[in-house]
Amino acid sequence: MRDIDLSLIADTVRNHKWQILINLLVVAVCAGALIIFLPRSYHSESKMILEQNSYIAASMKKAGVQLNVNIGDPQRIYDAYIKDYDDIVKENRFLCNAVWTKVTTREGKEMYYGEYIRKHHVPLTAKDHDPMRPSLALDTLMKDVKENIKFRYDVRRASMYMNVLADDPLVCQQVCKAQTEFLLKFIAEYRTKKKQSEVNHFKNVADSLRQEYLKAWHTYSAFCDSHLESTSSAVAKQEKMLEEEMIATKNLYENVKVEYMSSKARLQDATPAFIYIQNPAIPAQRTGPDRFLFFVATLLITLLYSVIFHMRHVIWAQITR
Repeated sequence: MRDIDLSLIADTVRNHKWQILINLLVVAVCAGALIIFLPRSYHSESKMILEQNSYIAASMKKAGVQLNVNIGDPQRIYDAYIKDYDDIVKENRFLCNAVWTKVTTREGKEMYYGEYIRKHHVPLTAKDHDPMRPSLALDTLMKDVKENIKFRYDVRRASMYMNVLADDPLVCQQVCKAQTEFLLKFIAEYRTKKKQSEVNHFKNVADSLRQEYLKAWHTYSAFCDSHLESTSSAVAKQEKMLEEEMIATKNLYENVKVEYMSSKARLQDATPAFIYIQNPAIPAQRTGPDRFLFFVATLLITLLYSVIFHMRHVIWAQITR
């Protein structure tokens, strides 16, 4: 390969300057028209961190020690396994919840986010409500939502980030807030599902035993009131039996009640607590696309292409000479 004669290349460009200028003018007009219709995009972000200690659970732990009940260690680090929840943001339930999130545009129109994505033309129907058997329209909307909502977990800082992109700043903030709350609710329910079932179980048992205790107490009281003047040994024996039955039922009820309170403490201990470091805000400035940069880049690419096109024979001749 030999050295290219730059003066010859400059002469070639000078000879075709009008064609190059015409190309630039045409592309500039087209790029300007495209910029006018190019939608602006905004993004809203929420940032959360996981609370490391539960002071409520700690106080309950102290009460549990006084009652001689083990409710676990409330000072442990609350690991909600957030690293695995990145897939939840891409799951149909999460995406369908976003589609059916009610939003208000900056023009004051109320609609669902899915209708907003459809540019307000086609309303959602009941058949678009099942994430397990999505309709074709719902499936298309969920794919669009997946592109607009991003979730990131910072392992080093133990922080979660939710980003939502939209061409309306109000819609952007509302969807970000709704989806953040949905994700945190899912995490809390997932981590406490077993503990919550224990609380429900002990509550049902405690309520049932309370009714049995009240029934035994009323039976014992009614029997005593109806035999105040009796000195029969059979009556005394029956009264003692009813009293023992009432006391046994009461003790059982109190024991289960303690277990119920302990299960509530364990539930509180297992519930992950999240702290908002950055609430979803209404973006004041658009994040993209940069229209000026797009315009300049288009002109530079056009200029480069035009110069190479008109110089192709000269460059090839210089290279193969």
